[in-house]
Amino acid sequence: MDSSRYQRQLILPGFGETAQQKLVDSVVLVIGCGGLGTPVADYLIRAGVGKLVLVDPDVIGLTNLHRQLLYLPEDIDQYKVDVLHQRLKEINPGAVIERYRESFGLDHEPLVQGADLVMECTDSFLSKYTANALCVRHHIPMVYGAVNQWEGQVSVFNLLEDEVYSGNLTDVFPTQPKPDELGSCEENGVMGSVAGMVATAMATEAIKVLSGVGKPLSNRLMHLDAFENRVMYTRFQSGHNILEPPTFAITWNQYHQHYAHRPGWQLVDVRTEEEQQLRPTNGLSLTNLSAEDHPVFHCQSGVRAYRSFAAFRDQYPERDARYISDVLV
Repeated sequence: MDSSRYQRQLILPGFGETAQQKLVDSVVLVIGCGGLGTPVADYLIRAGVGKLVLVDPDVIGLTNLHRQLLYLPEDIDQYKVDVLHQRLKEINPGAVIERYRESFGLDHEPLVQGADLVMECTDSFLSKYTANALCVRHHIPMVYGAVNQWEGQVSVFNLLEDEVYSGNLTDVFPTQPKPDELGSCEENGVMGSVAGMVATAMATEAIKVLSGVGKPLSNRLMHLDAFENRVMYTRFQSGHNILEPPTFAITWNQYHQHYAHRPGWQLVDVRTEEEQQLRPTNGLSLTNLSAEDHPVFHCQSGVRAYRSFAAFRDQYPERDARYISDVLV
């Protein structure tokens, strides 16, 4: 360990070399490399976390640059995990960094098992509830963050304290929100600096959890309202309430592995004609679906796919269907 690099941390009261070595020995899984995951990974690698594992399927777009601070205009159309990997290695060459160009799902359970801490930084409810269920299953703490418009949330879930695990995501939100209930950054907008505020709080909680220094934000949900300049806290307790991910929502990886070549399952594209021309997927329109086909709805980010899926199931409750909940790459 290069003590001189972390000298400003080492002299903090109550921190010291023991806490720093815990960071160096830690493995952190960062799910999502966007507005939250990018600054989270930046702060953790600068703090001395020894290994980061990055998971994100998306490529960098122009609209990402106002809040995803390590990406530059020349990085547009490159994979986020590839660019972030390169930047983090430049910042701290001694760190170990793995990357996966994939949407997080149940098939990433080994990554959760191998981590000391999970940072859930996506805007996908499917990802958050999947990560939460896997963390509880394998007794791994998870730092949760969410941001929307001028608001954000942060908490630490499933942390072992005094031989008892703290509450988890489903103790705060027992029912998983539907994808169209809150919308996405593309629909609602987000202030870039607010994403930074939430990410900084998440990184600070991660450092406390890993180093064993300070009081983590367990059994409390911090709610930030930057527009009104308010910070509020909601207390909760562990009820051991675990919801498994919904079976109707699948990832692109799961589609290609389990549905793309199964007879009777058809990919249905519900994007606009302009979107389809920019990035073709060979998906059918709903009007071309036969009465025997099972549709797998997709759009750009999962919201419209869910709406189409819900409408289809309302009209044809006897027919099996799925929707793809993550971002089209």
